[in-house]
Amino acid sequence: MKTSSLAMWALFDQAVVSVTRFLIAIMIGKYGSESELGLYSVGFGLLIVITTGQESLLTTPYTFFVSRMKEARQRSYAANTLTATFMYLLLAMIVVLGAMLFTWLFRTQSNFLPILSVLLVITPVALLREFFRRWLFAHMRIPLAAGLDLVFSGALLTGLFALTRFSEVTAVNAFLVSAGASLVVVVVAAVQFRGDFETKKSRFGLDTYRNLRFGRWTAGASLLSACLMYFSHWYLALKHGESVAGLFAACMTIVLLANPFLLGISSFLAPRAAREFANHGKVGVRRLVGIFLVIVATVLALFSLVMFQIGDQLLGLLFNAGFQGHPMAIGILSLAMLGLGINYTVACGLRAIVLPQHDMYASVIGLGSTVILTLVVQPSETESMAICFAIGVWMMAAYRLAMFMHLVRPSAQAALAN
Repeated sequence: MKTSSLAMWALFDQAVVSVTRFLIAIMIGKYGSESELGLYSVGFGLLIVITTGQESLLTTPYTFFVSRMKEARQRSYAANTLTATFMYLLLAMIVVLGAMLFTWLFRTQSNFLPILSVLLVITPVALLREFFRRWLFAHMRIPLAAGLDLVFSGALLTGLFALTRFSEVTAVNAFLVSAGASLVVVVVAAVQFRGDFETKKSRFGLDTYRNLRFGRWTAGASLLSACLMYFSHWYLALKHGESVAGLFAACMTIVLLANPFLLGISSFLAPRAAREFANHGKVGVRRLVGIFLVIVATVLALFSLVMFQIGDQLLGLLFNAGFQGHPMAIGILSLAMLGLGINYTVACGLRAIVLPQHDMYASVIGLGSTVILTLVVQPSETESMAICFAIGVWMMAAYRLAMFMHLVRPSAQAALAN
């Protein structure tokens, strides 16, 4: 299949994933309650952190190394990475059990216990589903990956629709439906692709070490970035209750309408920037990133302007009138999306010139800024929490942009070459 066709399939797949997540949040908020949406955002954030660790430590390195191997070796490498995934999900379940024990012993937010309990159910199948999805992407079988995501999306949304008919839309039930949909995909993938895996235990240690060694920088950056995206939900739920967290999650859902654009730009720019560096060095990367920065900033600035004008009306239309009354929070969060757009664009440039450690440093600055500011200000409503989140995003963007401009300046050529 042509590269352009694969790119279109990849964008289609990302659209399916983004739209599914968007519709889940809408259905829980609209047919459940603010509290249920808050609980769902807390649990979903934890699940995202867990799957991000798997992606960074296992499937991303697998994608990088597998293309260099012969077919027989690819089968054993896939089997060993799958075995490592089972070990990772066991570790993740132990961590969740520890969190449940802590919550039960210290009576901390007892409402979280059902969510943590259901995470024990969904985590194994969610990690296995994500493994098969990334495995298909690594072997450029993107249409099949999109097909599995369509099966998952269809089963999940059908289940949620059934919950709305019986007025049983809760965070726990939504996770249980998601677990069932994930199980369907895992069973289909295991049956369909079992011949592509061949266990060779003698290479397990070497393959796992290779994956972990390659993924250590990206794991740190990705995990910290995921925590930045969901820290606000966790803080509000712990400090001020699930309803406040649900309102914040609803506002965030509205501005995440820009997410497909951001992910599409990143998917296109990352390989393009790598080719520019190979062909024209840092001058080519600087020119390419500069062009995309103008495009991204223009589109997201217009998006932010629209959100300031009609974001609150969208909130009431997509959820219900009880969610309205937070136009400033939506506007501030839309400015944070502009900052995320700059982050994603510049990060592609930094990775192209083979300096991924700056992603890690930027993520530390971003999360650290938001956490420190939150602890000092102690926000109690969506507007002040949105400000803390946006400042963290923009601090992260400022560091990335400053480092990129420093590293691609003409006088840095000799240093970069060395």
